[in-house]
Order: sequence, then structure tokens, then C-alpha cells
Amino acid sequence: MTAVSSAKASYKWTAMFIICLGTFIGGMDLTTVNIALPRLSEVFGAEPRVVIWIQIAYLLVGTGLMLALGGLGDLIGRKRVYVLGLVVFSLGLGLSALAPNLEFLILARVVQAVGQAMEVSTSTAIITAAFPSQERGKAIGIISSVVAAGLGVGPIVGGILLDVLDWRAIFYLRLPLVLGAAIMARWLLREERAQTRRPTFDLAGAATVFVGLGSILVWVNQGPRWGWTSPPSLLLAILGLASMTAFLAVEKRAVRPVLDLGLFRDRLFTAATASMVLYFVALPFFSLLLPFYLIQGAGFSSAKAGLYLAIFPISRAALAAPSGWLSDRIGSRLLCSLGMVVVAIGLFAVGRLGASPSTWGLVLSMGALALGSAAFGSPNTSAIMGSVPPDRLGTASGMVATGRQVGQSLGMAVAGSVFAYRQGVWLERLPPTGGQALAMVHSYADALSVATVVALLGAATSLVRGGHQQGEKR
Repeated sequence: MTAVSSAKASYKWTAMFIICLGTFIGGMDLTTVNIALPRLSEVFGAEPRVVIWIQIAYLLVGTGLMLALGGLGDLIGRKRVYVLGLVVFSLGLGLSALAPNLEFLILARVVQAVGQAMEVSTSTAIITAAFPSQERGKAIGIISSVVAAGLGVGPIVGGILLDVLDWRAIFYLRLPLVLGAAIMARWLLREERAQTRRPTFDLAGAATVFVGLGSILVWVNQGPRWGWTSPPSLLLAILGLASMTAFLAVEKRAVRPVLDLGLFRDRLFTAATASMVLYFVALPFFSLLLPFYLIQGAGFSSAKAGLYLAIFPISRAALAAPSGWLSDRIGSRLLCSLGMVVVAIGLFAVGRLGASPSTWGLVLSMGALALGSAAFGSPNTSAIMGSVPPDRLGTASGMVATGRQVGQSLGMAVAGSVFAYRQGVWLERLPPTGGQALAMVHSYADALSVATVVALLGAATSLVRGGHQQGEKR
């Protein structure tokens, strides 16, 4: 091995470690806050459909910024955007820990979302550039395992902190870890960006997609509460549709668009992106509603619920890297399609656990969900990243992050709406004594049935992907 190739091999693992650290923090954040939602509902005297805006606002802002920040990383430097993102995320953590009321906490989460969007929109591009193409699936599989590990550790740590300390600890105790990651990234990552003589940023595209996606997601979440034909709902729907129409028009003329619409001429890119969005629409039905089901429906403590919540991400962490390795050898089509079918089976099973879920029922149903998620996630991301030219890696990374955020935001909004509606229906049917807990259980099962249908649609879109001319197998 030459000195140059040895240096490249050494750097790719350095980059991997730093990106994994930031990725672990991001994954941990989402589930740490998820497990705290029931407690925050009690602390601030807010209903579940209101308190989940702590998460929805976080995802809304991230969704609107991902594409723009991925493209910005191609222009001014992915390392620069990534490091600044960790710093901004740290600021958001500090503000969240100091929040005196629910409104302040939601705004602090918005600050966190900006930092997280900067980090996530560039991380996949940094790893894709650091690893050779024949190792791309393996590299993304490792990242997926770390994401899952963070998701798994989050509810365990969050549940313990909620029982031992207080809700503020879930924010301030993570500050040293994030700042340490920022320092390492600043000194050890290499700067890589697309070469262009006249960098231009598509401000109009960034603004219209932010307004469009934000309006649509708020409309989906609040429509059932306000009424679909009420003036606020109609205004948001019209604003969202007009903004997204304007976004598409702007992107067709932009010199350096936030989203290169030409990428969608590739069938692999289009089908894999559609499947990814549907996967992330389905998953929040499980991840968002499970804490409410376990704690308020089945009567688990926060710590006990946190341990059960960790089954899915820890299992997925163990399976994601082998799945990525396998996709390097057999391609993504069969692996991703079968994975989505297993996801659907897992979602259906985990929604049918009843008022007194058994340990084996939880383990087996969430294990199936983890197996399907691992089979789908890493290979699908690898397929998307492998279908674009090198100078658009940042854009593709932003697209992956945006698809994930759009799916999660829609999934949270729809899950919250379905759950709230069905809970009202069940409360009218059940007797007052013990009826509230049973209504929680039944409405959770109804919501998971909807998620199952969405996952099956994702399996169908995954099947239509083709091979790619640069080596993706059918």
C-alpha cells in the first residue's frame, strides 16, 4: 500500500468516527425527547396533540432547510456547514434546558433544528466522498447502525434521567458531547466541495420550499382540529400549494438549484426517494405513539418504557451494517422491497399487543420491524447516493435528509391526527371507569393499521426501481 492510499484509508475512518459521533447525538436526541413527551405534557399542562409540537416544530424547520443546506455545503464547504451545525445545535440544547414554558421550549427546539439540519444535510456527502464507491453500502450501513444505536440509547437514558433527575437534564447533560464533536470535526475533517468559479445560492428556491413544506405540514397536523374547510386550513393549503408550485418553477430556471429536478429522470433515484419518504411516513406512527401507549395505556414507568423502546433501534443497529454490506453485492431492489414488506408486518404486529403487552410480544414484533428497517434503510440510501454525479453529493445528501424529514413530519402530523380522532371515538364508546387507558390502547392500534398500509405502498414503489448504469444491480 502506498503512502497516499494509506493516508486515504486512514482518513476515511477518521471521517467515519466524527460523522458517527454527530449522527449518534442526532439519533439520541429524537428518542430522548420522545420518551419525555408524556412528562412534558404533565409539566406544562398541555394535551398530547399540543406537546408533540416540540417534535413537529423541530422536524418542520429541519425539513424546510435540508435541501438548501445540502446545496450550500457543495458550494462553500461541507465541513464548514457541518461544524457550524454542531455549534448551533449546542446553543439549542442550552436554551431548551432553560425553557420556562412550552412556547419557549418549542422555539429552542427550532434552534436545535437549524443546527441539526446543517449537520445531517452534509454528513452523508462527507462519508460518500471519503469512501470508494465499492464500499459505499458498507459505509452507509455503519452510519445507519450508529443512528439506530443513538435511537436505542435515547429512551434508556431519557427514561432514567426523567426518573432520577428532571426533564431539563435530557438537554444540558448532552452539551459536552456535542461541543466535543464540534472541536474534533473542526480539526480533523478535510474540506471538500464542488469546484465552481462563481458560487451562487438559490435563495428563492430555499425560501419557497421552506414556506411550501412548512405550510403543508402544519395544515395536515391542524386540519382536523380547525376543520378542513375553515379559513386557517384553506389559507395554509393554498399557501403550501402556491409555494411548492413556485418552487418547481424557480428550480427549472436556477443556475445552481436547491433541488436539481434533472435527478428525477433517473428511475432508481426517483423510486428509491419515493420509497424512503413512505417509510419515514409510516415509522413515526410507531415511534411517536409507542411511549403514550406503554406509559398511559399499559401503565409502564418511564424507565421501563424506555427499556422496551430501545428494542427496535438496538436490533436495527445490529442489522444495519450487514444489510449495507449485502447491498454492495446484490443491489438494492430485492433487499429494499422485502424489507418494506417486513416493516409492514412488524407495524401491524406491534399495534396488536393489547392492554397488557407481554415481553415476548414486544420483542418479536419490534424485532421484525427492526429487521425490515435494516434491510430497507442502508441499501436504499446507498442507491440514492450512487445515482448522482460527485459534484451533486451534497444535494443528494440534502435530498436524503429532506425525504426523511418530510416523511417524519407528515408521519407525526398524520399519526397525531389519526390517534386523536380515534381516541375521541373510543372514549365515547367505552365506560368512564378505565375507559381512558383502553381508549389509548385501541386508538394506538387503529393508527398502526394506517401505518401498515403506508409501508405496503412503500414496498410497491420500491419494486419499480431499476438498475443504474454505474453498477447498481437490479
